[in-house]
Amino acid sequence: MQIANADVIVQVPPAREPEVSWPVWVGNVPKLAAAFQPRTAARTARARNEEGAADLVLSSSS
Repeated sequence: MQIANADVIVQVPPAREPEVSWPVWVGNVPKLAAAFQPRTAARTARARNEEGAADLVLSSSS
């Protein structure tokens, strides 16, 4: 943005966005679904994956 007055031009820098700390949570975490089924094998695979690789694909053969 420029402000001009006679022979003086002032450059105003744009406002900076505040720093964001990740993860960003917005709102409340919903309750578990009534039919929620814990997947112990999937949770174990995910925990094992967190130790090394960056990607994890979970699939079901059923």
